[in-house]
Amino acid sequence: ILQNEGILGLWAGNGANLLRVFPAKSIVFSSNDFYRGVAHTLYFGNDADNNNNNYTTQQQKQQLPWMLSFLSGGLAGMTASAATYPLDLARGRITGKLAGPGGKKHYKGIVNTVLITAREEGVRALYKGVTPT
Repeated sequence: ILQNEGILGLWAGNGANLLRVFPAKSIVFSSNDFYRGVAHTLYFGNDADNNNNNYTTQQQKQQLPWMLSFLSGGLAGMTASAATYPLDLARGRITGKLAGPGGKKHYKGIVNTVLITAREEGVRALYKGVTPT
């Protein structure tokens, strides 16, 4: 890596990783709240809709069972992974493709990687390997 790409080659793909982490965490937090609200409505009934101002207070009084909280967190993680997986794929491809002789790289950045992948392999290729994730 040092011979072909220089010292900056050690950080190849780090920009894509940083770009992926921030939206992923915000999606996890917001979708977890959404899934917990749905689980709360399904488990305790829909009586909280009659008085929207008191909804948070009623949710605090009636805590979800741990299994529903666990399920909400799992669904939130899956939602974040599905939404940001193309960025993870780009990170992996940028990191994994070493520069050839003369320092010429196959991928030139996050957007370039996503576009090349979609053009050469189809849009479905952006989700190759999402199942183990």
